[in-house]
Amino acid sequence: MQLQNLTNNNKVLYSLIFAFFFLIYVATSGGHTDVYDGVATFLIAENLALTGSPSINMITNEQSAIDLGFDLNAYTIMKAKILAQGKYIRGDYGTLDSTDYTVHDFFEDNRSVERYTVDGENFFGPAYLPLPIIASVFYSISLFLNVPPINFVSLFTNSIILSFSSLMMFLIGKKFFSSYKIGFVVSIMFGLSSFIWPYITSLHSRPLAILFFLVMIYCIISYKDNKKLIIPLFAGISFGLCFISHHFFIFLVPGLLIFSIYRFKDNKKPLAIFLLVTILMMGLWMTMNYLRFDDPLNFGIGGQASDAGLWINYHGWTRTLEGLYGLLLSPGNSLFLYYPLAILFPFGLYYLYKKDKSLTILFLYISAIPYIFIGTNPLWYDSNVWGPHRYLLTMIPVIALSIGAFIVQFSSSLKMKIGIISLIFTGIIINPIITNKPSIPSLNIL
Repeated sequence: MQLQNLTNNNKVLYSLIFAFFFLIYVATSGGHTDVYDGVATFLIAENLALTGSPSINMITNEQSAIDLGFDLNAYTIMKAKILAQGKYIRGDYGTLDSTDYTVHDFFEDNRSVERYTVDGENFFGPAYLPLPIIASVFYSISLFLNVPPINFVSLFTNSIILSFSSLMMFLIGKKFFSSYKIGFVVSIMFGLSSFIWPYITSLHSRPLAILFFLVMIYCIISYKDNKKLIIPLFAGISFGLCFISHHFFIFLVPGLLIFSIYRFKDNKKPLAIFLLVTILMMGLWMTMNYLRFDDPLNFGIGGQASDAGLWINYHGWTRTLEGLYGLLLSPGNSLFLYYPLAILFPFGLYYLYKKDKSLTILFLYISAIPYIFIGTNPLWYDSNVWGPHRYLLTMIPVIALSIGAFIVQFSSSLKMKIGIISLIFTGIIINPIITNKPSIPSLNIL
């Protein structure tokens, strides 16, 4: 009876679910930033809060960079030499020996100095704006409370973002499977039993992009029961914020766009609203890129985006099949190691297809694109972060929702319940442990 009363008061229930995940995330976050992407995001957020400029500044950020163990000056020299060598390899400097190419030469090169000086937005990368804007709010709050910004911003930013994402998974699961229980289980499979949990310890932009992706999916599947035109409006805004938050979602745009058009196809007005908002968001994103980097197609991942010659010539864009099975079998980077529930993914897709064919096809697309892209990449093992690869984060909500269909199918089987609960708790135990041991080797002997 108490559960029934609670579900009748949805606002209270949603608040409790958010609080449940938030308290766990804050308790396990530690208030620190582990990797360079998080450091860069914090420094941009700091400069936004203090000067209003979305860039890294060697003066404004000097003390924070030191506290974070990051040498801005050394990084500037290293980055300049790498970009210079990339130009040399491509033949832009003829017979010039790249080892003789100094940082001064680099900055005096016939480039736009404003784009590549130490105060430039594009030099350090990544320079996505949505997450630093959110983080800058927490930075300002930390100043008001007179607490260390580094700890405060790192403690709360992604903890709150992932709490909202877990809540969205609950809402999607509840809506799609018409069950509060399945919705909550799906949110647990996403937020605590997967390798997205450790991302609370760094200011990565991918969790924010995934949040916007989940909002979009929820809006689209909700439109069937709620014909308000605000639904396609929010779907279009969320769609745009996905790729503005992280460039990799550009690769997922075709599938998401086709899926959205298909779901809105029976009514011209919501379809027109969704497409118009999507186009406006794309235009906003390209305008921002042009104003910041003089290039509408610059994704905001730093100078290396337009100086990829070093990577291309070093690796030759050689594709490899090693990662396709390494991401499944590697003792340090296996998808099954960091997300044991993934073993049920194919079965979940089968039962999901029976319930919703278009959503299943979208999920297959969202899973296949990053898996093939990363699995055929020479650096598929991504030794700089935990988990099989940071680009596979987009698969986590897809896997969790698909397994939800599997759970519905076998909800009366005690053996299946025990098996699923065992996999869930295995993931809950493994991910916090492995988070503290990022040096686990990848399987390079395949």
